Amino acid sequence: MAKRKRGKRRENRHERRQQQHSGGGGWSCLALPEGLTKFKPKAGNTYHIDVIPYNVGEYNKNADKGDEYFELSYAVYNDLGIEEKRFIAIGEMLGVKDPVAEHFAALRKQGNEWKDMSDFSPKWRQLMLVFVHEQADQGLQIFEGAYGTMGKLLDAEIKAVEADYVDNFDDTSEGSTLEVRFVDENIGMKNPWTKAEKINFFVREDGFDANGDAKLAEEILDKVAEICLDDCLKITDYTTLKNALDGVPSASTDDPEDEPEDNGDGLPFDGTGPDGGKKGGEEPGPEEDKTEEKPKAKAKAGGKRKPPTAKALGIVKGGDVEHDDFGVCTVIRIAKDGLTVVIMDEDDGVHPGIDPTDLEPVKSCGGQGSEPEEKAEKPTEPESGGGDNSWDKDW
Repeated sequence: MAKRKRGKRRENRHERRQQQHSGGGGWSCLALPEGLTKFKPKAGNTYHIDVIPYNVGEYNKNADKGDEYFELSYAVYNDLGIEEKRFIAIGEMLGVKDPVAEHFAALRKQGNEWKDMSDFSPKWRQLMLVFVHEQADQGLQIFEGAYGTMGKLLDAEIKAVEADYVDNFDDTSEGSTLEVRFVDENIGMKNPWTKAEKINFFVREDGFDANGDAKLAEEILDKVAEICLDDCLKITDYTTLKNALDGVPSASTDDPEDEPEDNGDGLPFDGTGPDGGKKGGEEPGPEEDKTEEKPKAKAKAGGKRKPPTAKALGIVKGGDVEHDDFGVCTVIRIAKDGLTVVIMDEDDGVHPGIDPTDLEPVKSCGGQGSEPEEKAEKPTEPESGGGDNSWDKDW
């Protein structure tokens, strides 16, 4: 058996992550390893999961480079710009100047309501490498989701149970298998949020063995030795974020609809942006968010008739619509100009950039005469942390 290089395992290794999350889709910001499928838990099912640690790289804020750690928490901006893509929050992750953080700080200084600011607040997500006993034929998989999907409950259990087999559940030489039951949480929309409801820990006397398949266990550990989750992050630069914030279309061909199994294309990272900036919204921001002004003016100058907006077509956030390719879907976001929408199909697939003229409102017994958007949002939010309270951005 080949000897693998393992990272350090530090005492109190969970504290930084728990502090990071204490305040509270699209794959355009990730380039996931080739050949890995995404673990998609289903409500009502219980899974036995072995979480496999990786050797930490540059961007994990909860561990030091070279440590052995079980997850990567990363901050993102959701649905940014006219293309409504997800971007890594470089201010939060790198401590550099970040135009979105600057814009958020400006809005807060102006005394805006949280609902008008939340789109510009970073949301925390997690990556983990997992082996799921009930899906052993999939081998090594990757879990990607909001902190509240599984990580929040996992942290609560680690705090509550003071035992080595819990604290070091991911130790491949010993550790524990997680027994996780997933349920649906009603979030006020057609598609509920599938999240962990219960986690139990079962001690592995002989360490990770891929449910008794020693050969598969060796293959998985060899594969993990070649993966650094930090390298999965597509770190963009200040200019790219500023263009997205200002509504300038990007030249990127990345498809935010790509699933991880289709996104292992090794696309180059964009760089880390200018150094020397302050972190997380301490810089003064732009006076106004001028998203879409230039495209509108251009259309008018060209003499073209303005296309109908989602509102004009009777399409509202939270309503059901029918699409020729995706069937009956739920509208989860509408662009500010009403010319594009984001829809979610019955299999929880998210489809951004949809032309509202390609959609037909589905009349339900309650009708679609009123906008349900405000019902889905909580009236107030804390100004720090973000957490996973904005469910339609975080799950």
